[in-house]
Amino acid sequence: MTKIDLKVVAVCRNIISLGCKSSTPITFALGVKMHRDIGSKELIQDLNCLGHSMNYDAVRRFLTAIAVQQLSKQYGCIRPSSYQAGNPETIVDAVIDNFDRNEETIDGKNTAHAMAIVLY
Repeated sequence: MTKIDLKVVAVCRNIISLGCKSSTPITFALGVKMHRDIGSKELIQDLNCLGHSMNYDAVRRFLTAIAVQQLSKQYGCIRPSSYQAGNPETIVDAVIDNFDRNEETIDGKNTAHAMAIVLY
């Protein structure tokens, strides 16, 4: 497939998703990427109105579902007593950061690699 063929397929998928009122992998991925990179609700809603992205609420529900899944997999995770899994009113967001110490050693010894995740 050429790049032009891929563009035509992308436009066709957007038209199909508008007609079926469902999201395609492209509209789904673009909504999540725009939320992650830019974080603008207005941009995501504008892209959704044009048929290029899923709506902002669907993006938030997806990200919340991922956070809930990660909560259930982690040991020693502390969660607020008011948190209710599966409640559509509960919105969860995450901040992730890593720490690397002495990462540029020849043998990889005496290094530290750590990651912290905060859900709110």
